[in-house]
Amino acid sequence: MSLLRDTLNDLIATSEKQRGMEYPRIGEGHAEQLGGIFSLLRDPGGKYTTGAGSIHSKVVDLHNDDDTAGWSLKLINRLGIQKSIITPWNAFGAYHEKLTKKSLEINKELCQTLIDTAKPSVIIAQGKWAQRMMVRIRFNRPVYHVPHPSKLGLISYKGAGDDIEAAFKDAYISTQIRLHYSEPSRFS
Repeated sequence: MSLLRDTLNDLIATSEKQRGMEYPRIGEGHAEQLGGIFSLLRDPGGKYTTGAGSIHSKVVDLHNDDDTAGWSLKLINRLGIQKSIITPWNAFGAYHEKLTKKSLEINKELCQTLIDTAKPSVIIAQGKWAQRMMVRIRFNRPVYHVPHPSKLGLISYKGAGDDIEAAFKDAYISTQIRLHYSEPSRFS
């Protein structure tokens, strides 16, 4: 049980009701600790395959079986990063939201609230839409701007995988140093 993840998911549910749009929740095993890594993407995950075909998992989770989640899970496993210190989120909030600057503005308040609540050590803004959101967010710690880890992002930008890996490696080190010295334990 993660009180932080539960609190973040409650904030997401409140925003979902206010807007009347469906928002993903943060998946099991993520966001278990204040001061971790906030991973911001555009439309992350949401797909899960069953015997009947593809369905929406309704969670942002590295264990979703879409290509982006799979690549990212392999990366954090290779780097020895625990899923529990990562808080993944969607720059657009709701699923199937039109990708516009206006949508970013509408979702800015929720994104800022999630960041303020999770108190991450660093944010990794993956892809141009996540980076556009970060221009709107107040955050006084490191923000890494890297390509999106989708198949398209990885083949469109030379060295994208290396850049993303370097960002997660640096973010993990920064997070471990901050957690060691400030010890912000479990969410309370």
